[in-house]
Amino acid sequence: MQNAFKFLETTGFELESDYKYTARDGKCHSTDYKSQGTVASWKMLSRDEKEIAATLAETGPLSAAVNASWFQMYMGGIMNPYICNPKKLDHGIALVGYGEESGKPYWIIKNSWNSSWGEKGYCRLHRGSGKCGINTNVCTATLA
Repeated sequence: MQNAFKFLETTGFELESDYKYTARDGKCHSTDYKSQGTVASWKMLSRDEKEIAATLAETGPLSAAVNASWFQMYMGGIMNPYICNPKKLDHGIALVGYGEESGKPYWIIKNSWNSSWGEKGYCRLHRGSGKCGINTNVCTATLA
């Protein structure tokens, strides 16, 4: 996450509609770069999930890294895998919300794997136990 923000501070970012994710291996294709702005600043958040939730409520979506080994099998509901190594972060996601259902707290995650995955491109992951490392690499950014 940190390297991406450092890159975006100087290079800028494009809209997804200008360079669509295809979920296929291959080479990037050249396009006329349409910068929509840059990152003015960014910071890492603490690992405290209550603080992460408070920041999310105040600022909006956050960037996070997770161990996505269980994500490939996700079809719906609140994901709470028994084993999911929080030190093997391998996927970037957007942390977009949180809630609780039947006493079970969860994070709402927007994934980049398109709307046919999970719950229309989103998943719910157990909140409060650092499941899959969700709390270990969370960032917020301010756009220029």
